[in-house]
Order: sequence, then C-alpha cells, then structure tokens
Amino acid sequence: MKQVYGVIAVWMLGVGLAFGQTNEAVFAETMRVPKGRTVGETAVAVGQRFLGLPYVNGTLESPDGVERLTVNFTEFDCSTFVETVLALAETRHTARPDYAAFRGSLQEIRYRNGKIRGYLSRMHYFSDWLAENLSNGRLVDLTAQLGGVPFAKPVCYMSCHRDRYALLDNSATFSELTALEKEINRRPLFFIPKRKVMSLEGQLQDGDLVGITSTKYGLDVAHEGFVVRRAGRAYLLHASSEFGRVMLSKVPLSDYLRRNPSHSGIIVARPSTPVNPKTHTLTTLNTN
Repeated sequence: MKQVYGVIAVWMLGVGLAFGQTNEAVFAETMRVPKGRTVGETAVAVGQRFLGLPYVNGTLESPDGVERLTVNFTEFDCSTFVETVLALAETRHTARPDYAAFRGSLQEIRYRNGKIRGYLSRMHYFSDWLAENLSNGRLVDLTAQLGGVPFAKPVCYMSCHRDRYALLDNSATFSELTALEKEINRRPLFFIPKRKVMSLEGQLQDGDLVGITSTKYGLDVAHEGFVVRRAGRAYLLHASSEFGRVMLSKVPLSDYLRRNPSHSGIIVARPSTPVNPKTHTLTTLNTN
C-alpha cells in the first residue's frame, strides 16, 4: 500500500509540473516531505518525489552564454538531479527552510566559492565539485576509509574535446580551463574498484552520494546518484540517460557497475548532518 501511495504522490507532482506549477510551489510541496534523521535520508525521500521525470542534458547552458543560477524541477541530468536534491534536503534541515535559502544552497553547491563568475565558476568535473563541497563542509569523503585506492587519472576531457563545448571557443576561457585541469590533477583522489563494491555495500547508508568513475580518457566520473538501501543491498537513485528518466536502479549498485565496461568503480561521499547554513546572499549575476 505504501508503494501505491508513493506512485500516486509522484504522479500528482508530475501533473502539477505539467500544468505549470511554479518553482516556488514545487519547493513548498517538497518541504512537506518528512525530515529524516540525516540529510542523506531526507535526500532519498526528496529524490523519490521526482521519480519518472525526464532525463534532459544541457539544461544549465543558456543561449546567450551568460551563466545564471538555474532552478529546474521538471527535468534533470545526473548532476543537476544530485545538486537539486542535495540542496532541497539540506534546506529541509535548516531553521529557515524557504525558497531563498534553497537557492543559496544550490548556488553554493554548484559554483566555486558560491560565486557566479562565468562559465568555469560552475564545476564541470565531479572531482572538482567534490573538492569544493568537502571544503565547505557539505560532504565527507568516505572513499579512502572504505578501502579506496589512489585514483591517479588526469582529467582533460573538456580541453581534449573543445569542439563539444561552445564557450570554449573563447581563447581566454580555454586557457582558464587548461589551468584549472592542471590544478584538479594535483589533488589526491581515491576510488573503490568495482570488483570490491559488493563487499562493502553493507557500509553504505541511505543518501550516500556515489560518483561512478570512468574508463574514458580524461574523464574522472561519468555518472552520479544517491544510495538507496533495499533488502540489505545498495541501489542507485539517479537520473538515467539510458532509460531517459529519474529512477531507482533495477539491480543493486555492484551489479549496475559490472554490466557497464566504462564504469571502473565509485567515489563515496556522505552529506553532513546537521547543516550549519551560511547567510545565503545571491551573487550578482554577470557575464564571462
């Protein structure tokens, strides 16, 4: 019966969005989700409200090239799903769970130092994004203590595929990117090879954030989502490009990794609880 009610709730949310429900209204509805014991547990509850909504890539790219804070509750890629759900869950745990606080959290999660200062102030590589959200106290990296090993793989995917990123046509932006990639490559990073994931699934908790490392040249992480525990196993709550929607993986995480040759392992980070929110003042939006 609980599963039926859950499906109805998701369907009702989708209907509201289809009829043009505002972001503020969706936010207010989401803040009624029962708060879990941890931000991670709340993230699972929040993320499940978006089950079935479509996977769409590139929703943060603006036609005029101006970087803006985008809030989109109707469609997600794997990164925007994680960022949006984490910001909603974090806001649910604050003393002031209002829409402005949510926007402030989302901006701090998505942008370096919480400041919007052009295209590269948004963190495009997962390892860069992780480092930022470790430094601001939102996440704790559990990878090494779970038995992770050094992930000595330089990133260069964006600079090596410059033609796929329109804003990299700008020489100054491209130079800034290559310098940023060098900085990222100097940071230590750990990962858990996928052959070891099944043996440690029992140590993962609801809402743990998983970045799936990639075998592709120059790319650190190809996919991400949240852990959801079911019958003693860990599953992945994520926006799936393969199935075109937000979903819970049909198989446990270790099986999910095994069936994809381009997945080499995982990075695990846990949302911090309790949250000590900063004063959320949105930075003036500007151009590159």
